[in-house]
Amino acid sequence: MGAKGLMAGSQRSGPLPRLALFGEFSAGKSSIVNLLLGRDVLPTSVLSSTRRPTFVRYAPDLQIEAISEEGKREPVSLEVVKTFAQEDIRHLNIGMPNELLRHVEVLDTPGFADPFHDPERTLDVVESADICIWCTLATQAWRQSELRIWSSLPARLRTHGILVVTHIDALAHRGERRRILTRLKREAGNLFAEIVLLAVPDAMRAMRADGQIIDAHLWRDSGGSALIAALEGAVINYHKARGESTGLEKASWTGIGSPPTTSSPPITSTVSTAAQPAGAVEAPPPPMTPAPAPETSSAPPEPDAAADLQRFLARVMESVPACCAAAWVDLAGRAVLQLRGPDNTGEIPGITALGEAVTELFQGSNVQRIEGLFRRSRGLAEDERHYFQEIVIIADDCVGIFLRDQSRADRSLIVVSDRTVNLGMVLARARGLLESPDRLI
Repeated sequence: MGAKGLMAGSQRSGPLPRLALFGEFSAGKSSIVNLLLGRDVLPTSVLSSTRRPTFVRYAPDLQIEAISEEGKREPVSLEVVKTFAQEDIRHLNIGMPNELLRHVEVLDTPGFADPFHDPERTLDVVESADICIWCTLATQAWRQSELRIWSSLPARLRTHGILVVTHIDALAHRGERRRILTRLKREAGNLFAEIVLLAVPDAMRAMRADGQIIDAHLWRDSGGSALIAALEGAVINYHKARGESTGLEKASWTGIGSPPTTSSPPITSTVSTAAQPAGAVEAPPPPMTPAPAPETSSAPPEPDAAADLQRFLARVMESVPACCAAAWVDLAGRAVLQLRGPDNTGEIPGITALGEAVTELFQGSNVQRIEGLFRRSRGLAEDERHYFQEIVIIADDCVGIFLRDQSRADRSLIVVSDRTVNLGMVLARARGLLESPDRLI
């Protein structure tokens, strides 16, 4: 099939089911698309803050086509897309090589309740959807406005509908996840086939660039495993309802197009499509990961790693002027991995609360809202980046420096120095230690 056939707008290019993402404005739809398709496959400007329906299908090479209001088709480059006048576009067609796209077509839609978007744009493409993901923000999950919109969409979408609660990493406490899930099962359980809690940044960190899972616990804890399992189940059920084979044998369902290597196999699900007796019930797909989910996404450092961390914090204590305490915090697990001070032997009171407090300081729900206002006021894309990278707190007798690690965004260094110290020198030394090429952590 040539490029023209692949880029046929909203016309179906084959028997593949169409996965459509719906939700209100800035609910995380495009972030999920990027997760499914893989990191750095497309620039965020193509999919983030979507203003027009965007159809993504499989193609041997990357192709982007803009369809105007008059029906004119115009091939565009990545560079042009970044500055394209989307007001003149009816929708975008994207073709790209990706394993997921061999099994589904993806439709990213503009958000409902977007002040800059006519909802009719989204309603025009609803009928073409076969499988649906509705995205709702964890901090205000499943509002009445969402219920009204979802209830107005075709009832058939509920059979293969997945409710995805995004930004669960913005919740202050892990217990909130259980409360939200319990409430959603009660209020929306009969409206969706599956409900998934998802933290896209954690899911991204659990994967390597080629799509292989490098942290099975984090992949499961982030909701990535549950999302893929729900999507796989929806595709299987779609084909079964049509009396078709699933075609999922040996498929890489991590959403990345690169083939797996034999040295480190990805976490995948294999579904047998061998002939079965009439009336036989197909067995459900096996679990995506063999290990049970831990209570948190982080584990205590291994002995060698713990020793390296001790040496690093000792170096911080020695190098930062008037340093009286230093700590290394896991923001994903909301925990202090290690803390050093003048008398930090034995149990340290309040260390659990310290991990929670530092995480809240960097990426709590209020911080997320502030960052959202920051992006919108400057016309920036809604993405998963954090804009709070360094925080300084000055007290009567000390100064606290909080620095997010640039090489690993889920880690933070805390440095506490005497109030009389030169603040610029403390910042410079702490930054230098984090950026040191010979650091061991």
